Amino acid sequence: MHCFAPDCNHQSESHCCQFFLFPNPVKKKEENRRWVRLLRRDDRDPNKYSKVCSCHFKDGKKSNDPTIFERNANKLFPSQEPPVQKKKKPDSEAKLPAVKDILASISATTPAESSETQDESTTPPTEQIIFEAELHLAKLELSSQQDTIQYQKTHYSVSMMTSEVIRMEAGLPTKEIFTIVVDYAAKYRDSISYYCGWKVESITFEDQIFITLMKLRQNYTNTHLAQLFSCSVGTI
Repeated sequence: MHCFAPDCNHQSESHCCQFFLFPNPVKKKEENRRWVRLLRRDDRDPNKYSKVCSCHFKDGKKSNDPTIFERNANKLFPSQEPPVQKKKKPDSEAKLPAVKDILASISATTPAESSETQDESTTPPTEQIIFEAELHLAKLELSSQQDTIQYQKTHYSVSMMTSEVIRMEAGLPTKEIFTIVVDYAAKYRDSISYYCGWKVESITFEDQIFITLMKLRQNYTNTHLAQLFSCSVGTI
């Protein structure tokens, strides 16, 4: 099992660090989304088998969330005792966990000052940080939704098909069976080798599986498949 974190080559077979399974996207939706935002993997999405090694967690504890990466290795503040704060209202306390990753990002990108010159008066109010974090999260969600809508508009995508169309094109009886096939293939996703070492990013993983099944059943030409999925023949 490879670590899902970017720029990390740790494997469960050859490293002694622990590997933490991604939070369940249904039962622990907020925690799952927080991990996705912290990891910043633009090239792929995690599946139910994805894991992150303990090297990316403070003190190696899963409860601390993955915040230690190669990109911020030289930017994080040295650990220090947190200042005493007044109790927040319940609604503010509920918002803090959802924006924990944004706060970490702000800390990682702010130039560190020496302990002699730091002054608590320069720290932005908590309410302002929460507002900026929520605004950033809203922009990320909107961008993700726009990308999904644009992809569905310009691609012949299995996500928009009925069971009847899937049965006609791929020979599988229902869309649920196709989903099972995709989930099984996802377990070996990290082991898939593309032609000439290429990396396919313009077509979703489930559509790549669907193209393979269409090729096997219908024997479509690469040109025909490229036209259907709005990509180049080389990508097919």
